[in-house]
Amino acid sequence: MGGWLWAAALVAALGFFFALAPTGKAVIGGERADPARWDFVVAVLDAAEADPMDAQFCAGTLVSRRWVMTAAHCVEEGGRFVRPGDLQVATGVSRLGAIADADRIPVDRIVVAPGRRPAGAAVRGRDLALLHLSRPAAAGRPAPLPAPIRTLGRAPGAAWIAGWGAIDPWGETLSEDLLDGRVSIMAADACDRFGAPWGVICATLPKRHDAAACEGDSGGPLARRDGAPRVIGVVSAGPCGDASPTFYTNVAAYRGWILKTLRT
Repeated sequence: MGGWLWAAALVAALGFFFALAPTGKAVIGGERADPARWDFVVAVLDAAEADPMDAQFCAGTLVSRRWVMTAAHCVEEGGRFVRPGDLQVATGVSRLGAIADADRIPVDRIVVAPGRRPAGAAVRGRDLALLHLSRPAAAGRPAPLPAPIRTLGRAPGAAWIAGWGAIDPWGETLSEDLLDGRVSIMAADACDRFGAPWGVICATLPKRHDAAACEGDSGGPLARRDGAPRVIGVVSAGPCGDASPTFYTNVAAYRGWILKTLRT
């Protein structure tokens, strides 16, 4: 299964549709993450790949012991949604090479956001999926959902991202260690001017020390750290380390749907 891709390449392989020439390291501009601060981050794996370094292609967030939140484009391939049996997840890990066979939990159900299609006009929007695990996750700590959108909105400010994304300019090599970095959330009106679809948060790079998501980071969390960590977004689309914003699915906009799905 594929890695981090852009635009038309999205329908050709699993993965994120980011710029063709990313620069820097995984979570562009990021550093090695503290596992204790990101114990809800999940590695999404290709079940057919034995080596976890080759198997990891997206990230996700543990939202309950039986459910993982990720990007819908992570479960799309060749204009269709993949089968649940194609996927596994590993929870409570920060180093991909440390994932053992016993850590790989099969996915037995995939639920995508209402209205999402694996190709066509909905590609740039509704980019959210929930993965049901065949057994409860023993490792990791589920992240709480953010407040409803009427109270959270898309207020500007600092946030953080984490993932095992690309570390070379062409997205050919992923990071074995979980990396994280700071991003800056744009105001809602500025985000809209970039053509963001409904239910999206934009984060940009106004300063050199800011980070950016890249190939392999798709589906991973965008989190606030003012108080208890809150996962407010899911890595969706954008350029690797470019001055243009990255799009993140706004979790608060789908809070009701997520809670309803978690009860099924």
